[in-house]
Amino acid sequence: MGWDIRAPQWAAVPYVAAASFASFPGLRLDTRTIPLEADWLFFSSLTNTAPFAGFRGVLDGGGRASMTLTLPSRLPLPLDLYAAYVTLDPGAPNFIRNISNTSIARLR
Repeated sequence: MGWDIRAPQWAAVPYVAAASFASFPGLRLDTRTIPLEADWLFFSSLTNTAPFAGFRGVLDGGGRASMTLTLPSRLPLPLDLYAAYVTLDPGAPNFIRNISNTSIARLR
């Protein structure tokens, strides 16, 4: 399963993405909220190691990147997975320039 980032306004900017089983109430950060829950999937996805790929990097010249999560063949269904990303900037509050909206993948 995968998610694509399309953010031309953030071309060539570093990003970190994460996945979660829920998006509410999210992670409060200064006056902003990252729209993901801090569950075990969230912390696992931050490692950017198998089964997670592309969850950290630099957006290309068009502001694009792709993330994939390799899922086991047997999962309890239905299952909703959420993903979001932040763009990084050392001069921004908490080093986070932008927080994306949540993208949902519904497995049925």
